[in-house]
Amino acid sequence: MARNYQVVFNDGYWDLRVDGVPRAISRHKSREEAIRVGTAAAERLKVELMVEPDDDGSDDSVSDPTLAAA
Repeated sequence: MARNYQVVFNDGYWDLRVDGVPRAISRHKSREEAIRVGTAAAERLKVELMVEPDDDGSDDSVSDPTLAAA
């Protein structure tokens, strides 16, 4: 069973992680790039992608319920 993905800010980079796995599967300099890569991976696996809000206080996090596990 596939696990959902998360984009989180960590040590100056945006990490793409799998739920329950402490180590990132990819690391990106920009939030946008991490979201792009994470979205593509989540769509392929038909899982959900959760994105941590940016430090600027805006809550433009991405959570696409259409990608929920089938």
